[in-house]
Amino acid sequence: MRGGPIQSQKMIGTESESPAWTAVCIGDAQSGYALTMTGKLYITRDAGIHWEQRATLPLPLGFVPQAMEAQGRHLWICGSPGNQILYSNDGGIKWNLQPTGQSMPLWGLHFRTPNQGWAVGAFGTILSTENGGSEWHIQQQTRERAAILGV
Repeated sequence: MRGGPIQSQKMIGTESESPAWTAVCIGDAQSGYALTMTGKLYITRDAGIHWEQRATLPLPLGFVPQAMEAQGRHLWICGSPGNQILYSNDGGIKWNLQPTGQSMPLWGLHFRTPNQGWAVGAFGTILSTENGGSEWHIQQQTRERAAILGV
């Protein structure tokens, strides 16, 4: 590990203060992505030395992003509610919604390849895909959500 002071970088195309990031992921040796709670997506192409705002995502109404995963230019974002995952195959320029078939909040994503991946979340939820998220399958879910409307 390298010792010494940590240098912060000015964010290109941002407000005067650096944003608070909800998720950060690495696409390859030089590129990385960072996401704010409000859906602003930032990109680096020089291993994190400089960051610039790429896009403001079309987050579904009420969606709170929790995690992001990258495989090269493929990006996935999960959150709460977990009934949809946002997906981009072009580094975050265009986005599609991928239905998951369940509504538990999702807190993490991992893709071994651009096709094979998993999402994990509340109540032991584990989802899997073999086609980049076009179809998600519930591997495990320990409980259903319950609500009390009145006593």
